[in-house]
Amino acid sequence: MAHFPDPRFYDTAAAISSADVAAMVGGTFSSNEQGPLIARVSNIENAGDDSLVFVSRRSFLTDSLKSQAGALLIADKFRDEIGEPDDKRIIFCASPRAGFATLAGHLHLSRFEQHPPDGGIDPSAEIGERCHISSGAVIGANAVIGNDCVIGPFAVIGQGVELGDGCHIGSGAIISHAILGRQCRIRAGVVIGDSGFGFVPTEKGMQYVPQLGRVIIGDEVDIGANSAVDRGALGDTRIGQGTKIDNLVQIAHNVSIGKNCAIAALCGISGSAKIGDDVLFGGQAGVADHASVGSNSIVSGRSAVLDDLPGNGQFGGAPAKPLREWMREVIAVSRLAKENRQKK
Repeated sequence: MAHFPDPRFYDTAAAISSADVAAMVGGTFSSNEQGPLIARVSNIENAGDDSLVFVSRRSFLTDSLKSQAGALLIADKFRDEIGEPDDKRIIFCASPRAGFATLAGHLHLSRFEQHPPDGGIDPSAEIGERCHISSGAVIGANAVIGNDCVIGPFAVIGQGVELGDGCHIGSGAIISHAILGRQCRIRAGVVIGDSGFGFVPTEKGMQYVPQLGRVIIGDEVDIGANSAVDRGALGDTRIGQGTKIDNLVQIAHNVSIGKNCAIAALCGISGSAKIGDDVLFGGQAGVADHASVGSNSIVSGRSAVLDDLPGNGQFGGAPAKPLREWMREVIAVSRLAKENRQKK
């Protein structure tokens, strides 16, 4: 990623000093000086000398201290471990995630959410050849629509969104913060690029954590009616080439789905889950946050993937396990129930 957050989708305020960041989040800065200017927030992978990264888990502490981030927002509970820090980038605070949310909301604003497109086709939008744009469709500023695209009635294409050649967008679909490949078919009522479910508890209630990523969709992806694909929080949500998604499916922020997957109706893929290539999901299956499913796997309907599953397997149950193991357990429980009824 050349720049995070993507300036096509987000406006960014003027940079502020690390000392001012500490005051904003109710923290303490490890240096007596003003410190580096912070122009953006980021994760470790996208960090630069103008960015701030937050650390609330011990597992991220070492990598964060080695990163190129201009400032590190670190939980007070790690103060004793770090001691008197040699690293003068550190801001200590009680809740790094809440502080991060405060700073992110100050620095970055979604153009689509702050100023939704008013209607019609914005003069700055680029429309390819042989496109059909239905009555009531809205195309925002600097959007790029490829050749041979069809935009259905009352669909909304947000600022900066890119559609590859031959895309078909159904009626009432809303696409923001997203880049789509060629020959994608987005059915009626789909929402792509809306905010992920990010909140942090505070003394004043649940605080919203700004979602600052994008949705990147490969060629020939099909997304069924009324499904939702949330944009990434500090990165991208990705759907690989040739993947087919049924109606009423939820894809959460920062999910990565590989190529040529098939996901049946009413499935839910939680935040930061990783799905390999050629994975099949039966209806109503779910994947927990940060869990992964290896390539060439089949997950039975109504299964719950709570831990990582290897590739080249068939899985079922809640929690999901190898299919034969799950079936043996189902049969054993059925026999026990039958025996119990006979005893009565």
